[in-house]
Amino acid sequence: MDYPVSRGSLFRFMSSTEFKDHATKNAMKLFFNGLILSDVSSIKATCIIRQQEREEEAVFTSFRPVLNRSKLPLTTLHFTHGRVLPDDLLHILRTTPTMEDLSLLDVGPGTITGQILGDLNARKENYIARRLYTLHLSSDLDFPTDKFVGMVESRWTLEENRLKDTCLCLLAAYKHPNPEEIARLKSLLTLFQRRAQGISFDLILRRYEC
Repeated sequence: MDYPVSRGSLFRFMSSTEFKDHATKNAMKLFFNGLILSDVSSIKATCIIRQQEREEEAVFTSFRPVLNRSKLPLTTLHFTHGRVLPDDLLHILRTTPTMEDLSLLDVGPGTITGQILGDLNARKENYIARRLYTLHLSSDLDFPTDKFVGMVESRWTLEENRLKDTCLCLLAAYKHPNPEEIARLKSLLTLFQRRAQGISFDLILRRYEC
């Protein structure tokens, strides 16, 4: 069987599913099975689903074998309104040294982990995604923000390939923020203080009732 090939610098993908979990996974596996993206440097995927829900993680997971097969010089990856498993994200970052622009919006809890932030920290000898200059994240406030601050600071001080554009949109409790959440928000104040020195950082806080 000949594998389908998509050519061009930009690959856009929109997902809209209303099926049960196993049906979604099977559909994604069937769609991406054998797909090869040739000469694609930018992938932008938007999941269309009910407003209060996120697409199943099978959609983002399906990109992983495609990227492995295609060996792309990927510089841009945008993914919106779907769950992302941290193992999938870490694998893609580790195997895509050309990544420059990463945008993960409304990806839900558990995506950003201490390990991912540690591997992105430029103080680490073999840190990943060395060319990253734009980072936009929108997720729950459930990751170690102190490690996020350390990662951003380490990349901002680089002489080459400095992280130039950082934006966080965090989902936090509305009525009863817990002490851990408050502490995480306070740690981000360091980046606001750094803005006077030229660091680019924006924070958007979204609330939900709990």
